[in-house]
Amino acid sequence: MKELEFTKDKKRNVWVATAEVAADFGIKVKRTIPSRLVISVSMTEPEDEDDYDAAWDKTEPAVFSHDFDSKVYPKYLKIESYSEVVKGFIKEVED
Repeated sequence: MKELEFTKDKKRNVWVATAEVAADFGIKVKRTIPSRLVISVSMTEPEDEDDYDAAWDKTEPAVFSHDFDSKVYPKYLKIESYSEVVKGFIKEVED
């Protein structure tokens, strides 16, 4: 299990973390209040913001936990929370 490191983007007032996954994975994010959560993905190593496609964009409870699967890896993730993040984790499926 890897801890996600969220940093605040002060211009946009969102907390952002990035990660690379090579297998199906689960994400858990604990936040101070419910808010919008956006998970974007790229199949190639992103060079800028335009390289990501939004895959998940919903208002979620303060604690968000979800499993994701795909047939193509690696994937590069960008997780954006519109409320302060207390902790976040990502865990890949092990063989």
